[in-house]
Amino acid sequence: FFDLKEITHSWQSKPKFSQLLPNHWRRIIAGAIATALMVFILMSQWDSQTEGELTSWLNQDYGLSFEAFVPILRSLAWLLTMVLIPPLEVKNTGVIIVSAVVTVVILLWIVPKSITALRKLNDHLELHIVLLFIGANLLTLLGIVYILKIDLSLAPRYHFIYFPALTIVLGYLLNYFWEKPQSSGNFWQQSNRATSIILSLIILSSAIFVNFDLAYRKPEDGKAIAKLLPQRLNEYPTILATHYYEVAVTRTQIGLAWELQDLQTEFPFQFLLLDDFYEQNLAAQILEKIVDQLPETTQILMFNTHFAPPLDKCELFPDDGQRVNGYSYQKYLCRK
Repeated sequence: FFDLKEITHSWQSKPKFSQLLPNHWRRIIAGAIATALMVFILMSQWDSQTEGELTSWLNQDYGLSFEAFVPILRSLAWLLTMVLIPPLEVKNTGVIIVSAVVTVVILLWIVPKSITALRKLNDHLELHIVLLFIGANLLTLLGIVYILKIDLSLAPRYHFIYFPALTIVLGYLLNYFWEKPQSSGNFWQQSNRATSIILSLIILSSAIFVNFDLAYRKPEDGKAIAKLLPQRLNEYPTILATHYYEVAVTRTQIGLAWELQDLQTEFPFQFLLLDDFYEQNLAAQILEKIVDQLPETTQILMFNTHFAPPLDKCELFPDDGQRVNGYSYQKYLCRK
C-alpha cells in the first residue's frame, strides 16, 4: 500500500506536459506539424505538375552570370512593395518620376528607423518567430529559383505567402513608434508618434493605389486597348487574331473580349486563336485558308504575333500599328 502511495505521489509530482511546454510553444508545434503534413501532401503531387504549361514561363536557368542576382533583388523589391508601392501604372511620366523619387526618400528614412526598432524589440519571442518565418519563406523561394530553376520572383503573387507575417511585424513597429517617447522637444519630437502616423498613411496610400489599379496591375491593359480599337477600326467585320504559345495568351484574349463587351461596341468582333505554330509557312497556309473562306471584306488584327495573313490578299496598314501595355497589333484589310 505504501509503495503504491509513493508511486502515485511521485507520478503526481512530475511536471505535466502543459508545464513543460507553454501554450505558445504548443501552438507553434501544432502549426509546424500541420505545415509539414500539407507540404507532404503537396509534394506528393509535385511530379505530376512540374511539366505543366501553366508554369512553364517560370522555368529559368541563370547559370553563373550577373543575371543570377536579379531574383534576389526582385524578391527584396516585392517585400518592400507589400508595404510601400507608388502609383507606377499611371500614364503620366512626370507622376511616375516624382513617385519614384518620393519612394526612395521614404525608404531611406523609414528602413533605418525600422531596423533600429526591431533591434530594440529583440526580447519579443513572437516577433523573432515571425521574422524567422519571413526569412525561411524568402530562402525557400530563392532555393526554388536556384535549385529547381523555377524563378518565382518573376511575379509578386508568389511572395504573398508571407504577407500575413509581414503585417504582424508592421503591427509591432507601429505600436513601438506610438508607445516609445523620446526625451525632449515638442509633441512631435517627444515621441515617435509622427513616424507611426506617417507609416500608417504610407500603408493606406499603397492599398488605395492597388485598389484603383495604379499598382500591381496586370501587364495587359485590356481597358486601354478596348477603348482604342473602335477609334482605329472601320465598319468592316473584324477578326482579332493571335497564336497560342502559352496559357497567358488565352487569358489575354479573354480579358480583351470582356472589356469590349463592357464597352458595348457596335463593331462585330470575332476572335481567332491559331495553334502553336512555330513554322512561318504552316501558319501562312492556315491564315490563307481562313482568308479564302471569308464571306465579305474583313479587317484582321494580328495581336502579339509575327505571323500575318497573305499580303497578296490582305492590305497592311503600316502606320496603324499600335501598342498598349501587353498588346501590340498590325491591321490588315482582306478584300473580297
